[in-house]
Amino acid sequence: MLNNEQIGVSAEIAIADIFNIPISDKYLSRGVQDITNTIKPIIADIFNINNIPSPTKHAAENQNIVDFILQDNKTLSVKTNKQKLGKAAPQKIGQASSNTWYAILAERLGIAYIPTAYPEKVKLFKIIALTRIEELLGIYWEYMFDCDFLIHIFNVVDSNDIPTADPKYIVIKKTSSPIWDPAKISFTKTTVAEWNESNTVKYEYDGIAIGEFQVHNNRDNFKFRFNMAGIYKLMTEGRLNFS
Repeated sequence: MLNNEQIGVSAEIAIADIFNIPISDKYLSRGVQDITNTIKPIIADIFNINNIPSPTKHAAENQNIVDFILQDNKTLSVKTNKQKLGKAAPQKIGQASSNTWYAILAERLGIAYIPTAYPEKVKLFKIIALTRIEELLGIYWEYMFDCDFLIHIFNVVDSNDIPTADPKYIVIKKTSSPIWDPAKISFTKTTVAEWNESNTVKYEYDGIAIGEFQVHNNRDNFKFRFNMAGIYKLMTEGRLNFS
């Protein structure tokens, strides 16, 4: 079974191949040639149609939040889904351990006391998510769209991991976070007691899924991923307030 990391690395290799950007043999070994070949035919159009400057350097090899440096010192992030346009995690804080999450965000969120026991860290995380969601969405947005351009490639393989002949993509340019209206935000789990591991965040009165929190009871991980289909729908329909 292919995993999404292999799809992501293969997409980066496809971009590098088209623009003759060197990548180390170690990084190349993490990709899958058939997937790279499936993605390569759409790369030139992605860059040309969306006026994305050409890459000059691959920068993702050391867990960098930037995947490519572009001309004019612009930056590019590459995200992928195997099949439909789905979830994607912000850099650094989207799939962080509890220690990392609090180390990055405690001061910004004004958290004066961080529990030491993992169950109490989880409880505090859930309280913050439920009571300060518009603030938290803004921070996650900042980390998600930190690069000047984000390319999200999907529909790469079918349910049997066979490459499709029709990979698709969206492009989102860097923008500050929308002004999130708390009256339009809802959760599938509305209380800490009800929320076990997963909790979906929805927006607008028709309840479009825009993200999902996951905390694992047996593994130290605070996960948040944007639902990119929902985000893109709201953006293209002009239903997010960026003013």
